[in-house]
Amino acid sequence: MPSYIVAYPLLLGLAAALLPDGVAGRRGLAGAVLAALAVASLEVVGGDDWRSASLPPGYLATTAALLLFALCLTVAGGGSVWRRSPLAMLALGAGGLLALVIALPVVVAGGVGRTLVALGAIAGATVLMRLAARRFGRGRVDRIDAWLRRREQSAHPSFTAPRPAPASRRPLGLLAAHLALTIIALSVAHLHLLLGAVLLAAIIGWAFEREARGGGRRAVGFGVSVSALIIVWWLLASVAGDTPLGFAALPDAPYSNSFQLLVTPILLLAAWPLLHLAPFQTARQGPAAPVLGAVLLFRLGPTALSSGVVHWQPALFLLLVLAAVAAVVRRNDATLLTAFGVGGILSLAPTAGWTGLGLVVLACVLAGAGRITATGYRLSGVGQLLATLVPVAGVALLLSTLEGMLGVEVVYSAVFVLVAMLALSRQPSAISELPVADG
Repeated sequence: MPSYIVAYPLLLGLAAALLPDGVAGRRGLAGAVLAALAVASLEVVGGDDWRSASLPPGYLATTAALLLFALCLTVAGGGSVWRRSPLAMLALGAGGLLALVIALPVVVAGGVGRTLVALGAIAGATVLMRLAARRFGRGRVDRIDAWLRRREQSAHPSFTAPRPAPASRRPLGLLAAHLALTIIALSVAHLHLLLGAVLLAAIIGWAFEREARGGGRRAVGFGVSVSALIIVWWLLASVAGDTPLGFAALPDAPYSNSFQLLVTPILLLAAWPLLHLAPFQTARQGPAAPVLGAVLLFRLGPTALSSGVVHWQPALFLLLVLAAVAAVVRRNDATLLTAFGVGGILSLAPTAGWTGLGLVVLACVLAGAGRITATGYRLSGVGQLLATLVPVAGVALLLSTLEGMLGVEVVYSAVFVLVAMLALSRQPSAISELPVADG
């Protein structure tokens, strides 16, 4: 596919990010997410032949409708705020022109009539979903969110207000060791070094959270992660026998399909609390814990347990969708990004694995930035520029991630996008990343 196609969702993301109103910018990003889905689907199904009428006309018409409707969503999300930002309008205009360049040949190949019908159906379904959510869903979701927060705050009344970042040497030393071990886990080339680094990083991260912010009554997530990780470590090492456990030789280790089917759920159980996915949103093993969980899946999934991951993919994607829905209920953008990233990693597509890992790193950056700004810290000019580019980077990473996800689970990938669009219509919570009950 020509490289300029990829610029379309990026331009929409940039236009939304440049809007001076944060709510309008979030809603405008919904169009960029939908555009990423449309472009990724063209790449997966059409490849270099994306203009060709050899693809099913209905598919081409639907894709063209998605491309055009994504532009409409971004325009509608910004509303009257567009007039207050000439740069945003310039990026939007460039995105609109590119949308026409991409969509017109697809419309011709799929048929104008089919495209109009698909566009009307998509717009009608969107309106109906919005009305249904406003009429039946929003109040219930807000009540569930408020109930969960009351439980968390009653368990830890001291966490109802943000705390400043720790200044003492001990927490900062623990934080530095936690981050250093996370980098080591990503870069080492041996199974024992990887699992040892992840285990130590999780323990030190848990100690940092206890020292810097106080701990919860129960360290459930930490206990589940550590226990499952030790079991996985023992199983992989004992079955391998004398086989070298370097990652270059790991695909040739004597791990049968039945063994992989057994170990894959245990590996997921080790990674899930680290990723802070429901029901472990409040588990605390350090600020880089989601990266540790993603690294476990990224390094072991395609090498030692590929058959097991492929077998469990439908169930794993369903769990990720449920975790994404829980993130929307809790107004937690970082957790939603993490769920997307894990989907890319579990697709086992090499590029999607890297971009999925990038989304998890970006989620950690967003969560950390939310903690810092909650203390009253204001970003400098450079910080504000970087904050503007974060949505664009997220859309860029999401594009390749969706390509990998669409290659294995089309329906769940589309549902992921719908969940993300719902999340963008809601404001994130200021206290969603505070450490609470699990510790």
